[in-house]
Amino acid sequence: ASIWVYTLQLPWQLGADFFLRLLLDGDAASNTLSWRWVVGLHSVGKTYLARAENIQRFTNGRFAPKGLAQVAPPLNDTAHTTRPKIIDPPNRYLDGHKTGFLLHSEDLNIAHLTHHSDCIASAVYRPIDTDTMLVSSPKLLEFNNATLDAAAKHWKLNLLNCYDVDSLQAILSWALENKLEQIVTPYAPVGSTSQMLEKMKSLLGNNGIQLTQVMRAYDIVSWPYA
Repeated sequence: ASIWVYTLQLPWQLGADFFLRLLLDGDAASNTLSWRWVVGLHSVGKTYLARAENIQRFTNGRFAPKGLAQVAPPLNDTAHTTRPKIIDPPNRYLDGHKTGFLLHSEDLNIAHLTHHSDCIASAVYRPIDTDTMLVSSPKLLEFNNATLDAAAKHWKLNLLNCYDVDSLQAILSWALENKLEQIVTPYAPVGSTSQMLEKMKSLLGNNGIQLTQVMRAYDIVSWPYA
């Protein structure tokens, strides 16, 4: 990241986007914050300068780059980090309603959701839209599908009548076919999955179906102190 910004003089946003499209287990939050940290935007004024001697040392002499930037001045940005605040959880789970469960790659540990007894159908979200997935590498898509396969196998006793869905319209069709009144899914805070869920919330709402994103209790308590 330091070489990208200070030696190649490219925008950090472009580098962050490039990384997120290629990292197998890329995370929108940590990826963005890491790039911002390098250029002095997260820990304001503190930057990271890539040094040739460090690269040579920690690669056992395999790489000894020349011409690296000698200074790393902090960048300016109009976006500011906000102070920790109390989390306002998404919609509450509606008891006694016909419920469908949606599994997505943002959070594959659904132990906190398996106690709901109203679930009559399940679906695994496997997007094929590369704009939604931020996919630039076939390996990334393969990795994403492999993790979903593993999770679906692990939770198979909890995923009733499970289907694969690959788009918002497919999710809506699945919900209508099963006469669902709400869809429950793990909470996604930021990134492409979060953006997809916001669009899905509106689409489902127009058809009388509630989208319920469920947060873990310890996330609600601990995140304001992160």
